[in-house]
Amino acid sequence: MLSDTEIVQAAKKGDRQAFEALVEKYKNAVYAVILPKVKNFHQAEDLAQETFVQAYKILPSMKEPEKVGFWLCGIARNITNKWLTRKRRNDYSLEGLMVEAPWLEDKMLRLPYHTSEETPLERMQRTQTHQLLWRCLMKLPDISKEILFLFYMREMKQNEIARFLDISLTAVRNRLSDARKRLKKEMINMVENAVQSQSLAENFTDQVIAEVMAHGEKCLANRSWERAREQFQRATDIQQDYAPAYRGIGMAVKGMIDSQLNLPQGIVDRQLLEEGYTELERAYRLGARDSETVWALANLYHRFQRCEEYVKLLWNFAQTSSDVKAAFDAGYKCLFEMQQNCVADFQRAVNSHQMLLQRFSAQVSLADQLESYLHVRRAYFEVERAEDWFAQTECLVEQMDDEILMAQYFFYMRDRGTMFGNLKRYQEAASVYEMFIDWIRASDAVHPHKQRFTIEIQGEHLLPTYHKLYERDKIKAVLADAEATLQQYHVERDTLLASITKDNEVTRQRLDAIYERVETYPQGDSVAQIRSWVTKKYFTGILYATHNLAAGCARIDEGEAAIRLFQRVAEHEQQYKDRVGGNVYTWLASLVLKFRDDRQASLEYLKRASEDRRWAASGWIQRTFEQAVFDSVRNNPAFLAVVNEPVISD
Repeated sequence: MLSDTEIVQAAKKGDRQAFEALVEKYKNAVYAVILPKVKNFHQAEDLAQETFVQAYKILPSMKEPEKVGFWLCGIARNITNKWLTRKRRNDYSLEGLMVEAPWLEDKMLRLPYHTSEETPLERMQRTQTHQLLWRCLMKLPDISKEILFLFYMREMKQNEIARFLDISLTAVRNRLSDARKRLKKEMINMVENAVQSQSLAENFTDQVIAEVMAHGEKCLANRSWERAREQFQRATDIQQDYAPAYRGIGMAVKGMIDSQLNLPQGIVDRQLLEEGYTELERAYRLGARDSETVWALANLYHRFQRCEEYVKLLWNFAQTSSDVKAAFDAGYKCLFEMQQNCVADFQRAVNSHQMLLQRFSAQVSLADQLESYLHVRRAYFEVERAEDWFAQTECLVEQMDDEILMAQYFFYMRDRGTMFGNLKRYQEAASVYEMFIDWIRASDAVHPHKQRFTIEIQGEHLLPTYHKLYERDKIKAVLADAEATLQQYHVERDTLLASITKDNEVTRQRLDAIYERVETYPQGDSVAQIRSWVTKKYFTGILYATHNLAAGCARIDEGEAAIRLFQRVAEHEQQYKDRVGGNVYTWLASLVLKFRDDRQASLEYLKRASEDRRWAASGWIQRTFEQAVFDSVRNNPAFLAVVNEPVISD
């Protein structure tokens, strides 16, 4: 058997079973010290639990591990004395109450022992006997009471009691003898029987773990990442294979990683990153299969380019989760990753998509099925099954009929046109885009992204398609129309927000009627919350619209227009956010080099892009630098220093 010193040293080093052994060894001893002071079994158990929680917190600072018993005894006494002080402030003294109200003594001190066979007379006699017993015990000095409880309840040997209380063996013997003399033999027997029947609950250790976990969750909610991580680690020290604790560590570590990525030129600690992977993976293996845990781990995989692990995790979740919607969402999102360059397994993506539909088609909505097809469009093209994709998506849209939302129809028509473009059927692609613009302008539906949908189709898709068809006149007309629509978009936002002034039921009902069919609309919320939702919707809508029009201009070699629009995107982001995303500056870095041959400006934009550490971690800056436009600076040390700046520490 390990000594106290060995147990404490092991616990300090993170041994998963050491502290549990310490709790098991001393829990009854601590309970025995507290009980005669508070004179209430339930309160004594609560204070014993608080003792061990406090012990967890200060264990690293303990200097004499060989005296861990006395150390715990001191914590127990201190906590008990504080509780008694608080109680005296709010109540009369216990002894005084007993004199004036003998029934209260029975209520507080009676041992909760009961048999259904007792007669009323037997119950009364037992109660009187217990009251007599407790009166005798309470007349003893505190140290004698402690020794009696330790000797009979904990069944500690006299030398163990001496070590636990840090007194001499002779003192223990003398006080025990004195206590025995004070109590008659029959009373000693009653103490043995009565107190032994009041051992701690079997789940005492579980209660301690629950307390530690609750504190960890509170720290997590307050974004106190390091403190949360420490609490959850203590829970794993007590109980092995406890999935919620490993999940908590992983969540805390992910919060620490996010904090590091929020700093310009922030470097993620490699050890911390590996810890995040390890703890969340372990939690998942041990049964933490909730969506929040899965997506936290998936986010780490995706952010740091561990594509295959991302795919495997989401596919496993899709196959095993009982939450149909969450499983289906994870499934088709992992299919999207299968098509990216880091995996590029198109046949696997199509086969997996068919398996996903076979399992879930009867359980998920037509809209969800349509979205899954949109996520896997490229794979169907690559394996030459474009016609199947056309037929299946068209069938789903026909079934949805008037129930299809504006956003859903936009994504469908966008991807349908893109598929025609991939097949080099440019005229059919142009017809799809023109049809959508006619449809959306004829619609009387109100949507904060209505103008965004129009501009995105015009800029990102119709302009490049007309470029392929050498339709110069149409390109000029679309460019002018898109620019005018973008200006009107800002006016529309300002006018709408100006109309939301009165925070009353009439205003809320008016907004409900306007936006009732818009996805994510906060129905039933206050006018202030709706205004916040509208503001955010218009911010993202204008941002996407400007960005996509700029990208379209870049693809048709309208360089100056593209630069001007991307600069407007940067200004728009800066107005509503702390800093601009790396995507915008990466575009600008390539455009000023291509159309202005301005190396210095390109370098400065790349530096700004690298300040978005999430963007840098995803590898996009390096992939952008591989484009032919950067050939002239391919070996330039200044560019290479920015592009190769590490995001993860060595």
